[in-house]
Amino acid sequence: MFGEDHFLPLVLINLMGLAGILVWHIQGSSRPTGP
Repeated sequence: MFGEDHFLPLVLINLMGLAGILVWHIQGSSRPTGP
């Protein structure tokens, strides 16, 4: 199990990034009069 100490943090960062992008798209689509 090499890189196990780095695997979990990378997965968490990727999930947070994807979640942020999804939230950004949802907010942008529901708020057409954005900046």
